[in-house]
Amino acid sequence: MALKTVTVSAEGLLAPAGADAGSGIGILGALLQFYNALVTLVENCAFTAAGVAMATTTTAVKTVNSLTYLIEGVFKVKAGTDNFWTAANSFTAMQTVPIGSRCIILLLIDAAGAASAIQGPIGTTDLLATVPVDTIPQAKAIVGTVKVVTGTANFVPGTDAWNKANVAFTFADGYDASMVGCPRILTRV
Repeated sequence: MALKTVTVSAEGLLAPAGADAGSGIGILGALLQFYNALVTLVENCAFTAAGVAMATTTTAVKTVNSLTYLIEGVFKVKAGTDNFWTAANSFTAMQTVPIGSRCIILLLIDAAGAASAIQGPIGTTDLLATVPVDTIPQAKAIVGTVKVVTGTANFVPGTDAWNKANVAFTFADGYDASMVGCPRILTRV
């Protein structure tokens, strides 16, 4: 698991959503921020592998398997569904991933079994393209991820196919804990 070093001061303030817990927030604020993020991940999680993959419609993503997941601690089940994450319900508001860049797209599900997705920051390295844990929506479980790494072509989510030439795609069930990171909190006075 990747370690993320955070430097905090003696004040007890929370960092804004998506911001690093550094920049002078207090140790109490940093601990609360990470605690709240971890609780959200635990009470909203997938318990079975959905088998995320490119769908019949090549701009969409499907689930191959039946999925058992938690939303706010309540068990839910969703049958495998072709064309589950589509341009219409998940990818239209996402940014283009330019040539030589990468990002992680989180594939989410809510209590009603509806699909949605969020795009993490676009960066030139894996470290710069990690998804801040406190930007993950509450009451939605992460079913899977798609890592997009562009080579000599850019990628437009919802428009381009998930097998576009000169772009590498890695579909994964659940999520890689290193994209969230394990915080190491340092103090300063």
